[in-house]
Amino acid sequence: MTALLSFENFSFAYGKKVVFDSLNLKVDSFNKIISLIGPDGSGKSTLLKIICGLVHGRGSFSLMEQNVTRCKGSFGLSIGYMSQSLNLYGELSVLENLKLFGRLKDAKGDCCDDFYDGILKKVGLYEFKDYAAASLSGGMRQKLSLICTMAGDPKILVLDEPTVGVDPYSRAQLWELIFSYIKEKDAICIFSSLYLEEAEHSDTTLLINEGQIIASGNAKKLSSMADGRCFSIQTHNTEYLKLSRFLSLGVHTGDIEFLDDALPRLGRIDIIVKAGEDESTLEKKLCTICSEHGFSTDIKIGRRKAVLEDAYILLTKSADAAADGTLFLKAFRSDKSKDGSSIGADSNTHSEHIVEVNNIVKRFGAFVAVKSSDFYVKKGEIFGLLGPNGAGKTTTFRMICALLNPSSGSILIDKVNLLTAKTQVRSRIGYVAQKFSLYTNLSTLDNLIYFGKSYGLYGSLLESRVDLLSSVFNLKPFFKTRTGELPFGVQRQLSMCCALLHSPAILFLDEATSGADPKARRSFFAVINALCSMGTSVIVTTHFMEEAEYCDRFLIQDKGSILLLGAPSEICTDAKGQRISVEQTFLDVVRKNREG
Repeated sequence: MTALLSFENFSFAYGKKVVFDSLNLKVDSFNKIISLIGPDGSGKSTLLKIICGLVHGRGSFSLMEQNVTRCKGSFGLSIGYMSQSLNLYGELSVLENLKLFGRLKDAKGDCCDDFYDGILKKVGLYEFKDYAAASLSGGMRQKLSLICTMAGDPKILVLDEPTVGVDPYSRAQLWELIFSYIKEKDAICIFSSLYLEEAEHSDTTLLINEGQIIASGNAKKLSSMADGRCFSIQTHNTEYLKLSRFLSLGVHTGDIEFLDDALPRLGRIDIIVKAGEDESTLEKKLCTICSEHGFSTDIKIGRRKAVLEDAYILLTKSADAAADGTLFLKAFRSDKSKDGSSIGADSNTHSEHIVEVNNIVKRFGAFVAVKSSDFYVKKGEIFGLLGPNGAGKTTTFRMICALLNPSSGSILIDKVNLLTAKTQVRSRIGYVAQKFSLYTNLSTLDNLIYFGKSYGLYGSLLESRVDLLSSVFNLKPFFKTRTGELPFGVQRQLSMCCALLHSPAILFLDEATSGADPKARRSFFAVINALCSMGTSVIVTTHFMEEAEYCDRFLIQDKGSILLLGAPSEICTDAKGQRISVEQTFLDVVRKNREG
């Protein structure tokens, strides 16, 4: 059988940094959709660039039985490459971008305006065809980049995280477009993704870690690597989130030695047990833990079918996991100095409103971005702001963290009016932006000192906070490194560290886990869970719908209006009252609002 991809003793390095060393891989040609998954920095993007012939290494590599390094000109036209940076020209209009890529790809017969108008209508961009690409929402830019990639009808689509930072509604539209193209053009798609449910639709998945293909096969084959170790815990709704947080913390501190993973999902707690763990004693061990920490022992434990994410968790070591979380989390467990609380069933009663949003409206000229929004956030609560790209959630988020004034309405932060006491309020909040927003020319340590002093920390207090949190997030080895040179995952850890230096009462996370793999996101939320258990309120925006399962409550916003607000157990149900996923709830609500 012919090979679609073939690597033999292939090596590649960026300077002295080795990415692949003696890579051997063969993917047969019957595979139409190939996915690449793995932690940040594992080599996924580099492998895609090699496949496209953009960079070259040592050894043998062939694509569709042709040596890519020897194929010039016409073979390059057979590949459509979409990078994470999208490759769009921001100052050009939507239509101008599409026409430009058509010419670059030598698309001759189909280059009339009617043809381009038809494409734009198909993907819902026709009414925006004269808009500058830079002015589009994230989901729209992804769509535009994708159809530009398809210009010239390439035989192979190579897509580097094509849906990163995109909401589920737009993500579904993008994949509908991709699958339609593959079917109509009999094309091949090779893509990388952080969404493992996307990889489950591929014929073959390559799991890459530290430059090695550590597993390959379809989703069923890979998932089977976690068989026999996956269970679910059912407990009372009133304790579900608290118990899941407690178990998650126990996994990351190593205090619960028989578990490898624990997370909330669909109203249950999904766990992965250590290899060799005796099923007959599992329930007894869990009941003992529940009893010792004030949780009900009325729990039910059952086996569940392993999914791709379970295998991923067991097989990978995430380069940007939440550092030495054990140090931080164990400190939380022993620290009762603030309010006498601890991490357990009785912690965090969520009785006090720390954020109150009253009828806020935001207008930009004649455009109303946020329409009469009302909600509150309790002390120690994780509260989620969800919505499609361009729905108004970022505008709402910026207003409640004092970065943007509302046109009307009021916002109270810990009973203080945000409009009249911004300085006082800002001293109570921490903020992690979606895009890395620290000083790239300063070293890691200089950034920590600068932000610590900005929050009013000096002397021994500043030194102790920097020492603790830099240990928590494994930043000490990077103290002298300019932050612009840090790996993406380390930049995210530094942003979180700076936001926590002054022990904020409220932490704002604006898509802070965008670009993080599942294992890193779990570690990140282990720290979030610990903070909430000690009384810190956390407000998050995210496009990873499974993260909303960690939320005590969340809202879904679209076209400036709140469509749904409540706890996952209350609002994530179907017509029969059965629990459904947050993602399905999101899709149902947004489709109804947009399509009727």
